[in-house]
Amino acid sequence: MKYTIANIVSKTIFQKYFLWITAVLFAVFIGIFVSRGTVEYDIFLGFLLILLIVLAKPIAGLLFAIPLTLWYPSTELLWAPPRNYLIFFMGIIALMALSIKGKLKINRHSKKILTISIIFVLLAISINLIHDTSLTIVSVKGARLLILFLVGFCTMFFITNKKYFYLFLKFLIVCMSISAFVGIGQFLGIDFFWKLREIAGFDPSVPSSIISRTRIAGLSLFSIPLSYQLASVTPLLLGLLTIKKGGGFSKKFLLIAFILCFLALLMTQARSAIIGGFIGLITVIFLGTKKRKKRKIKMVSLGIVMVLIIFFLNIQTEGSFTKRFLFQDQTTQWRISAFQASAKTFARHPLIGVGTGRAGAQEYEAIAASVLADRDIKRAKIISPHNQFINVLLYYGIFGLLLLILFYYYIFKGLFYLYHKIDDKTMQGVVIGLIGLFVAYIFHSSFHNNGPFISDFFNWFFVGITMFLLNYSNKMNKYEKLPQ
Repeated sequence: MKYTIANIVSKTIFQKYFLWITAVLFAVFIGIFVSRGTVEYDIFLGFLLILLIVLAKPIAGLLFAIPLTLWYPSTELLWAPPRNYLIFFMGIIALMALSIKGKLKINRHSKKILTISIIFVLLAISINLIHDTSLTIVSVKGARLLILFLVGFCTMFFITNKKYFYLFLKFLIVCMSISAFVGIGQFLGIDFFWKLREIAGFDPSVPSSIISRTRIAGLSLFSIPLSYQLASVTPLLLGLLTIKKGGGFSKKFLLIAFILCFLALLMTQARSAIIGGFIGLITVIFLGTKKRKKRKIKMVSLGIVMVLIIFFLNIQTEGSFTKRFLFQDQTTQWRISAFQASAKTFARHPLIGVGTGRAGAQEYEAIAASVLADRDIKRAKIISPHNQFINVLLYYGIFGLLLLILFYYYIFKGLFYLYHKIDDKTMQGVVIGLIGLFVAYIFHSSFHNNGPFISDFFNWFFVGITMFLLNYSNKMNKYEKLPQ
């Protein structure tokens, strides 16, 4: 059946044109809103053109969102990055389509993931309302969480068939490989690759590791976001490489992308990302290799390759790898102090946390300063829990943590359901890769401040892919389709 407007509206003329008229008006409204004051007229027209393209081909919106997330995360139009406006617009289109259809049929596992996500967003907004009197701050924090959720929802909603799924995944891999290639060039000290960041609109003065060029950033904001992205994509690529036949992917393409992302991951020097990525890769090998002997050979080979590369990189960085992996840097002590401060703050607000507003931050900073040996309030402001689960516990209390655990439980339950059910070899490779991806992500985020309900836009693409695969496996993703 052709992907036209007739697929999402009923037979009456009014309903047939209602979606188009409303969406065009909304596109014009956003364009005018974005163009106020600080944005040039040509930028306004360009952004409006993008929105109209997205209206005609919603899958294009997801493709636009990938480079905007990977390469331009700090670029802002007025108060928010362009990706936020784009995803919000796509969310409006999806909701209008649903309002006309009346019901969205999805897999039961997807339904639970969506339900838990919505409850979490509502809980977070409620807790921030309790702790913060500023409606502006509460609205901004709530809007950010809503945008994160919409990334996953729109990914699930607008990837409606295998063709679009392959297109989305290939484009994501290409964009990630480009950033990895730039990161490798930065590690090798090639000035051109550092200057590419300025072309992409990054302020070259922040953070300090970028000034000194000691930690690669690729085209990401700085080294930590890049390490999250690489630790996620690398197991996914290995999952696709476990397929005997390439399916919708070229083996050479996947192998080149894997080598680039794997090397760049090691070059980030982010120990939790490297260890998490290694655990994710081991998970993929374990699930993707049926013969025990072959599985052991692959695992040992991977370990040897990683040790040899890290040994070489340690020489290149004059021993910085050794210092970081032996916990001889300052950040180790800061994390211990952060955990102590988190425990004391949580003891005061066990049920609903302190929220993400300024009042909660000030309370935590005061406790963190009391924990630090030198009572340095400036340092207290920059040491945070560095663990997504403790962050959620601190911000949203026991209820928030339980929702986060349930969120991951149903993601893994859904993925293992697919692992045992799907016959399509390519899709099975993706599923195995996604399991390794989420294992690596959870490990890495246990030592850093990111997470799906903290600020990680990129991770929600994979949550959306998981829900699409769940729907696709049941042949239940036959929700009304937009014009393509």
